[in-house]
Amino acid sequence: MPSLIACCFTNAHTLDRKTINKYIKIIYPFVKKEFFLPWSTNKIEDVTESLLSEISSTELLITVDADTLTRPQPGSEQHAQLTTLAQIISPILELYYMIFALLAETGSNTLSRDRLEELCYLMAQRLSLMYENNSPDFFDKKLIANFINTLI
Repeated sequence: MPSLIACCFTNAHTLDRKTINKYIKIIYPFVKKEFFLPWSTNKIEDVTESLLSEISSTELLITVDADTLTRPQPGSEQHAQLTTLAQIISPILELYYMIFALLAETGSNTLSRDRLEELCYLMAQRLSLMYENNSPDFFDKKLIANFINTLI
């Protein structure tokens, strides 16, 4: 979960707690299943708030006011640590995005589940080779199948 929170700040310098919670609620059902996370979906906002407090206490996120957090200055040790923390789950989120993009491109009810899994696996393999992504999660057939099953 801390990695997921850190990912929220990959492309955003400052976020409010409401937005962070919205992002986590969207992705949590998928990562919950994949990582066997114990929290129910209706408790995830409390868990997120608790983790935001913990992460802020380590100065990996900076509290601007009661509702707003910002990432540390680029080049700082804390920024490097936040970036490293985000990289733990980034390949999986990239894979999820790729699957959504493929679904959006092909339209609904045009691919069987098996064909979708096959296309996602092939696309992930090719992208992994092109961009030298060495994460085995990026083209893990089981991860792809689990994500698609959760979508269905």
